[in-house]
Amino acid sequence: MHYKSTRDVADWLGIEEWRVRRVFEARLVPEPPRIGRHRAIPVDLLPLVIDALRAKGWLPYVHDAASGEAVLKP
Repeated sequence: MHYKSTRDVADWLGIEEWRVRRVFEARLVPEPPRIGRHRAIPVDLLPLVIDALRAKGWLPYVHDAASGEAVLKP
């Protein structure tokens, strides 16, 4: 299984790291395992993180002009 840090996720999404941390602290997403003080976020958990960030209004939806669907383009 592959893991990402909160910084990796924040950089990938183009948002501040504190926002990624906050979705875990607010229990919007299950707390991942830790390596020392750092969260080891399984990549399988990323869709839930993205949904939680969108629910907080911290990650906008981007609409694909061709399909008209909301997509994430980090």
